[in-house]
Amino acid sequence: MATAGLTAGDASAGLLPSATLQPYGKEILKYGIGQLGTPINVGAMTPKVAGQTAFQQKGAQRLSDLYGMGDIQRDATGQVTGFTGGTGIAAYQPYLDQISQQNLLDPAKGYQQFMSPYQKEIIDTTMQEYDIQAGRGRQQIRDNAYNVGAFGGARQGVEMGTYQSESDRNRAALLAGLTGQGYNQALAQQQQQLANLQGQATYETGLAQEGIAGLQALGQQNQLLEQQKLNQLALGAQQGYQLPMQRIQDVANIYGGIAGAMPGAPTQQFQPTPWVTGIGGGLSAAEMMGMFGQKKQAAPAQAPASTASWPADYEWKSDIRLKEDISFKTKSPSGLNVYTFKYKGDNTVYEGVMAQEVPWASRQDVDGYLMVDYSKVDVDFKKI
Repeated sequence: MATAGLTAGDASAGLLPSATLQPYGKEILKYGIGQLGTPINVGAMTPKVAGQTAFQQKGAQRLSDLYGMGDIQRDATGQVTGFTGGTGIAAYQPYLDQISQQNLLDPAKGYQQFMSPYQKEIIDTTMQEYDIQAGRGRQQIRDNAYNVGAFGGARQGVEMGTYQSESDRNRAALLAGLTGQGYNQALAQQQQQLANLQGQATYETGLAQEGIAGLQALGQQNQLLEQQKLNQLALGAQQGYQLPMQRIQDVANIYGGIAGAMPGAPTQQFQPTPWVTGIGGGLSAAEMMGMFGQKKQAAPAQAPASTASWPADYEWKSDIRLKEDISFKTKSPSGLNVYTFKYKGDNTVYEGVMAQEVPWASRQDVDGYLMVDYSKVDVDFKKI
């Protein structure tokens, strides 16, 4: 724009800055336009999610082995895509197989393998001795009958029959007792073997699960550290993008304050960007509401308490370019990233989302920055 026809009075009236300052204004405008034309690496400014660490992957593989699922297959991003070599046989399967093979759950068969190999010999020897003693008893009856001259008589026959009947009962009871004793001993050993195998299966599985839990705990610590590193890298990229614009804005504010008018706009007095001026001046919480949020309905009677969420019917400026000290905090129930951050120039810590990550709930305001309608996300915008 030509300025030769302007007088010193025109400059003093605030139409244009003095000729001395105009070259600086052009330089500011040139750098500002150049910065706006710089490609934005949104990927570098967006916090990444730390993948599973080596400890976590090892723990997952051991868990897969424990339950017979096979080798875990992953894609380039570390996501699990499937399993190979699965047997379907868990770590305790061998114990189940042994229980089945030994019929330990079958009371009619399981005890047989635990019967003493000497049991039959003991029974046979005992019964032979019993039969010898019974024969001696019968001989005693004959001898007594002979001595009294009643040998072969009816009295001898009755006495012999009574003796034999009682002897047979005693013999059957002795044989049953010996057999029952062996059975009970074998049954007790069967039950003990079953308990031993169950205990071993439980113990082995428990030890494996403790090891897996330890690996997962170590992995979570490493993952948290890696996540913090990724957050800091993203924050560094954000600050690297914001710093040139901040410096240009700072210089423009100084220039505008001195010149009294924006360069190249002779009919408009210089008006610093409201959010830069406001933040630099240290706005109150209620003023911040007006600066960064726009009410869709009537405004509340007073600002919410510092620990409460802001009203859900506000649209808030949540453009990543307006924020600093951004730190990933958690995920919402629907999986949205939740961050803590500060608005540039303000030390108050807020919690919310990044507008660039929720395009369905964002719109561009008149100043070019994105605003978020928090009624469309399951995250509350609040002060910490």
